[in-house]
Amino acid sequence: MRRAVVYDVILPGTGRSCAEQRLSETASLLDTFGGIVVCKVIQRRHHTGSCSFVGRGKLNELIDISGINDADLLIVNNALKPAQLYALQETIENSRKKIEVWDRVDLILKIFQKHARSAEAKLQVRLACLNHLGPRIYDMSEELGREGGGSRGGAANKGVGETNTEIMKRYIAEQKRLAKKKIDSLQASRELNRKRRQKNGLQTVSIIGYTNAGKSSIFQNLTSKRTYIENKLFATLDTLTGLVYLPQLGCEVLLADTIGFIRDLPPKLIDAFRSTLEETRYADILLHAVDSGDPDAELHIESVNKILDEIGCGEIPRIFVFTKIDIAETSPMVRFCNYNGVFVSSVDKSGFSELKNAICAALTQKTVIKENCALPIEPEVCVCLDKSIHSSERSGYTSIAASSYG
Repeated sequence: MRRAVVYDVILPGTGRSCAEQRLSETASLLDTFGGIVVCKVIQRRHHTGSCSFVGRGKLNELIDISGINDADLLIVNNALKPAQLYALQETIENSRKKIEVWDRVDLILKIFQKHARSAEAKLQVRLACLNHLGPRIYDMSEELGREGGGSRGGAANKGVGETNTEIMKRYIAEQKRLAKKKIDSLQASRELNRKRRQKNGLQTVSIIGYTNAGKSSIFQNLTSKRTYIENKLFATLDTLTGLVYLPQLGCEVLLADTIGFIRDLPPKLIDAFRSTLEETRYADILLHAVDSGDPDAELHIESVNKILDEIGCGEIPRIFVFTKIDIAETSPMVRFCNYNGVFVSSVDKSGFSELKNAICAALTQKTVIKENCALPIEPEVCVCLDKSIHSSERSGYTSIAASSYG
């Protein structure tokens, strides 16, 4: 088991509570990976522009703390630049300590590698790792070139270091090309299936949300398909699909459960999983899962909304589904009363009938908007939908009421 010291910085305008929340989340990530945090260190700084991100004095302190706590891993709770990571690792090696340095992205990628199951998930994780590794190789080329060629060799002597770096750059570029080619092939197959579903009139509902918000539990309760569920971040990476029968509409819809989101998710990670997120982009309705007992739930909602905007899903109608209401310390109905959502529990199975009603209402509304109404709509349903639209316009997105079908 890896033993880690986690370091974070409080910049001007950032409160200590925010840094502590981030550290707590990183501790959960490390637990998912299979390690433990032996010490958390927070430092106030005016900037992080130093060549190693961590000042010399603080780095020596972190090395001493690692030695005292028998830690073999230092996690910097930010995204490090390649030169910063190199400088940190070099200083630690010069101290003759066997401590590996990761940043936040490294930790997330390690979890992805551990939890990827399907061929597509493994390919996407590999592409994400290559995207993350590439800039580090490029940035080290100058340093390796100096070590290999020296200053006396002149421009004619490229040096072993630079030669090795060029070889590695070509290798990474080729591996990225091969991974993208395989992903594109799988995506083409997914696109054919999607067009076939659309031709047959099968509508799609996609479950999205912050990692460990209860998405897989929603999927399992609606589809009755067994899936892997664990109280850990990024416990599942693969896209799952299943059919849900809606008696009010007299038809089935396709339900898709995709990868969870997390705050400060780097664009290169989002890009690597773009093919998986296609199911979200083409969904008719989004179910936004929110852990009702999470003290940071509102911040997580904002993080998910930001990522949805980045991948072009900000305008898709969504239903907020507040999960784990049986273990929430305060009343979720009171705390989240402004979100016009559905409240469910996987323990006593409460709320899932209401969730099906809300899905029916949302899909019916979408049909009306498209002026392609295949089903008659009762007047009281139209009134309720209209109220739902007006009550959610202030939030900048469309949220659907849970009580549209009585």
